[in-house]
Amino acid sequence: MPIYDISRPLGPSTVVWPGDVEVTLERTTNLAAGDLVNTSALRTTVHAASHLDAPRHLSDAGIGVDEVDLSRCLGPARVLEVGAAATIGPDLVPALSGVSRVLFKTAGSAGAPAAWPPSFIALEPETAASLADAGVVLVGVDTPSVDPADSEDLPAHRALLGRGVVVLENLWLGEVAAGDYELIALPLRLVGADGSPVRAVLRSLEPK
Repeated sequence: MPIYDISRPLGPSTVVWPGDVEVTLERTTNLAAGDLVNTSALRTTVHAASHLDAPRHLSDAGIGVDEVDLSRCLGPARVLEVGAAATIGPDLVPALSGVSRVLFKTAGSAGAPAAWPPSFIALEPETAASLADAGVVLVGVDTPSVDPADSEDLPAHRALLGRGVVVLENLWLGEVAAGDYELIALPLRLVGADGSPVRAVLRSLEPK
């Protein structure tokens, strides 16, 4: 079955939220210098590139990423294409009977930004609430956040994380058509962390 890597690259060129910790990868031992092995040290915000938001992202009382129910991070998923819509409103979400994971493909999958985008497509709070109420356990977007860049109260985050819905952000769906797939998007087991980078893939349900 075809496999689609829907993760954005994580490295020194990764664009992060303004003011957040940038990604650095430092070689700590080097074969070329006579060391026994190559080893490296990584420093990054846990919200860099494609990542999962844990409830602790919004509340000190929320669970950390190491406590997230991993069964929500893998299984059947539907990719919905909304194009260049200004926002993702309830009118853009069809009936989701039996669908438990939803990924939104927007104009954000057109390419990797060289600088942080001043604005991007986000979920309307009513959409986030309706997805949670419909029994969806995971929502993913190909933009930096489920809320707008200038949001100060993060209502979509609260509607989803407050109901135990896993949030994936900054996916890349450029090579993926709308339809049904198997999703695998596991976070690192970072104890107590409010988020984690993920290596997210979609596996086609139909052979080529």
